[in-house]
Amino acid sequence: MISEHLIREGKFELEEIFNEEAGILATTEFRNAFQKLHQVIQNRFFHLKICKKILKSIKNRDLGPAIEWVQNKEEFRFNDSKLLFGMHKLQV
Repeated sequence: MISEHLIREGKFELEEIFNEEAGILATTEFRNAFQKLHQVIQNRFFHLKICKKILKSIKNRDLGPAIEWVQNKEEFRFNDSKLLFGMHKLQV
């Protein structure tokens, strides 16, 4: 029960240490499923933080972070997008 709680909280290293010290044989299936879920949540949270940073910059009339983001996206670079040109034009 404690082991499952630690897994659900994303404390995988602590769960392994707990199981080792308690002599519990843990199921890797349960842990693997939550590790994948935890990774997806972390990735989405990371992208949300980037979006918030870009929006804050735009509100302050700084398009630098938005331009940098667009430059790093392949779908904008190779689709002959006018977005990047327009953003540079607004930045001036």
